[in-house]
Amino acid sequence: MNSNQSPRQAPEPLTLGDVVTMLYRRRRIAGLCGFVAACVVMLVAVQAPASYRARAALVLDRSAPPVEFTASKPPPEDLLNTQRELLVSRAVIEEAYRLAGLSESSVYANATDPFGVLAKRLRAVVTNKASVIEVTLVDTDPRRAERTLQAVIDAYQANLDRDSRTRRDADIGALAQQTARADERLLLAKTDVRRFRDEHSIASTDPERNHISERISSLAIRQADVDAKLAANEALLAQVHVADQFPAGDERRRAYQRVDQVSTMTVTGQLLAQIDSLRGQEAVLAQKYGDKHPRLMEVRRHIELQREILDSAITQEKNSIETEHAILIAERRAMNETLTDLRNELNRYRVDLATLAGLMQDERERSKLREDLATRLAQQQVLAYFESRPLVLVDQPVASPAPDGLGLVPFIGIALIVGSAVGLLAAIAADAIDQRLRDSAAVRRLTGLPILASLPVVQRLPTLANAGPLAPGEVIETFRSLRVALRLPSGVPQVIAVLSADGGDGRTTAAVRLATSLAAAGFRTLLVDADMRCPGVATEMGVSGGADFAQLLAGEPDLAPAASGHANLDLMLTNAEIPNAGELLASHCLPEWIAHIREHYDAIVIDTPPLATSADALQILEVSDTALLVVRFANTHVDHLVRAMNQVETRRERIAGVLLMGQNSTSA
Repeated sequence: MNSNQSPRQAPEPLTLGDVVTMLYRRRRIAGLCGFVAACVVMLVAVQAPASYRARAALVLDRSAPPVEFTASKPPPEDLLNTQRELLVSRAVIEEAYRLAGLSESSVYANATDPFGVLAKRLRAVVTNKASVIEVTLVDTDPRRAERTLQAVIDAYQANLDRDSRTRRDADIGALAQQTARADERLLLAKTDVRRFRDEHSIASTDPERNHISERISSLAIRQADVDAKLAANEALLAQVHVADQFPAGDERRRAYQRVDQVSTMTVTGQLLAQIDSLRGQEAVLAQKYGDKHPRLMEVRRHIELQREILDSAITQEKNSIETEHAILIAERRAMNETLTDLRNELNRYRVDLATLAGLMQDERERSKLREDLATRLAQQQVLAYFESRPLVLVDQPVASPAPDGLGLVPFIGIALIVGSAVGLLAAIAADAIDQRLRDSAAVRRLTGLPILASLPVVQRLPTLANAGPLAPGEVIETFRSLRVALRLPSGVPQVIAVLSADGGDGRTTAAVRLATSLAAAGFRTLLVDADMRCPGVATEMGVSGGADFAQLLAGEPDLAPAASGHANLDLMLTNAEIPNAGELLASHCLPEWIAHIREHYDAIVIDTPPLATSADALQILEVSDTALLVVRFANTHVDHLVRAMNQVETRRERIAGVLLMGQNSTSA
């Protein structure tokens, strides 16, 4: 990551491993919330009253099939859906309430709207067979469920019987009106078809075989003949153009003689024979007489005259070829224009055919609709003399022998599923609220820095004063790896600033252990406690007194580092908290002292204050050659780390990498 890139990047997708790690980390809260949720589900299941479901089925009477009232789609409300709505209508429910004597039941009597209670318990659905309506009613008493459902069906059928005559008369009147309107629409459709045929002169409905397509085919044959002639003419023109490339005179004439049409001219052959004969006479006379001899001059005049005649004949034939080419080109262009016009006319004809097809389809649909309406009208007129119901009861109301519900075992499964989901959500919520860093991938993503070393969790890690520089073993290995990863140049003194975002990240421990590791490797090392707001190096080292770093920055002379008791390691401590630490670090004394002390040590390790609490560490970073960022799992806050990286943005290249403190197997 370069210095001008923001440390915050797009979050990586949550993997299964991340979820497992998060659940392990939040196992207590996840387990508690999941257990409570499962108990609540089981309590609800135990407290819920048992309910019984009564069922009945009504089938559609197909003796009078429904009629489609439009030509292209079924009616807006199918007969089955209409009857289903009537079954659960308010009028049927009120009458069924009285028939079943539900006013004596406390469930209904104590309700503000007893009819609404019955409506919620009643359900009617159209089954997949599309001809059966299944009616169900739920009640805590199975016998009352059957009695109430039977009352609903009786009330529904009573309403149908009372209104059947009125509806039947209304249906016959409506069908008669619709049949009359269908006759009118059919007549209009037929008229539209005839008028469209006459207006657009449509004799054939075949889009590929009609008078326009036949003209196109005939014109295409003629066009092919013209193309053949044009190709032959263009070949002659090419020969003429080749002959024109020769110089004027006998050489060009000989070239023209190779043109097919010129070579076949009789007059050309005769003229060439005469010219050859005269040239022979010219040769004989030229040997016998001088150039001024009358006979020789007469022969030469004849030769020139014959050449002029030959050139004139060749020119006429050339003009004839070019004229024929122009005629063929014009004829070809005219044919193309005519063919284009015919194709456009054919396209318009096809569009007209499509429009005509739509009109004819509309005519057929209206004719079918008219026939259906007439048939249905006749059926209704016959059925008017008989009592009929659209639905027939085929299954009497019967209540289920066992109460509805999933049973104990399914509820246990549901409780486990709900408990697991609630536990997972609780873990996610707790993890979202707690913004402390808990995995190395997040550290790399937020800092953009490499992880140089990781110090695992060490139970009750002792201070250096109590344990010595060589214990425990995993600490030694960690800081030995860190020392190698820093890649300190040989023979060049290095100032190493140890940074952290938050207090308690283990920054002082890291600085002390790094300094002792460098000293153990033979580096002359100076450890400086620059955290003048909360010094901790003296406690970690188990020493006190000596030169005070704050007094040094205040300008007191003759203050030298003190020995630490460890080989190759000296100390510059801060003995007390300093309120004006920022002003001291910003003075000229710090860079001057660093420049001076470089001459006496191979490595200078500086413990700095946390970046989240003050800007003191930035002053130290300015005079450092490299820096180490310490991050502690379950302690360093995400926002604090991001803010710290923004603070060191201009000096990011000086930070060598990250030391992870307190990493365990679940945070890797």
